[in-house]
Amino acid sequence: MGVQVHEFGHNVGLLHSGYGTGSYNDHSCMQGNPSYGNNGPEVCWNGPNSYTLGWYKDYHKDFDPFNSNDPFHGRLVGVGDWADDEAVVGTHYVVVKISQSGSNDLFVMYNRVEGPTKGVIFFKNEVMVVEGGTDGRQTWLQSHIPAGGEYAIANFSGQSRTLVIKNCRQEAGAPDYSEVYIALDDGTGVECPAECTDDDSCDDNDMCT
Repeated sequence: MGVQVHEFGHNVGLLHSGYGTGSYNDHSCMQGNPSYGNNGPEVCWNGPNSYTLGWYKDYHKDFDPFNSNDPFHGRLVGVGDWADDEAVVGTHYVVVKISQSGSNDLFVMYNRVEGPTKGVIFFKNEVMVVEGGTDGRQTWLQSHIPAGGEYAIANFSGQSRTLVIKNCRQEAGAPDYSEVYIALDDGTGVECPAECTDDDSCDDNDMCT
């Protein structure tokens, strides 16, 4: 089944999903080569390919760090909780697209092992950062961020500032989510906002509800 789904991806215009030096090596995505088993793998597509297919478009977030008044601070859910209708529009996101100069953008997604993606064995339950486009082109996994970790890109988009993507914390529930913070470092460092415990202790709209 893995081969059939991979080839289906080609039929709808998707190329391959790479990591490191291998153009097929992003095994979190069906356009890599996660398995050739008859009954699996239970894996979906990575951020750029998911965004291109548009299946989760109500749960997409476009973020331009240089033209936004605020950093991105939100809850990313996995495909399984989206499929179970546990995600809330405007509160939860499946894919975040980060604009950068050049032909490729960055796409951030929570690689949650659950439901349609319960067969994932590649960087399980981490936040994935993948470079690609919205036209099905070859994609490249740039980083996988565990809970409490971060990925920093110096001189982001050809500018002098560093973009920081932080996986602040992960929570189990309905839905499970990863709280992600994305900001440009102004030279003082980037820290996750304090954990919100009630609506009066933060100003992040729906983050505490």
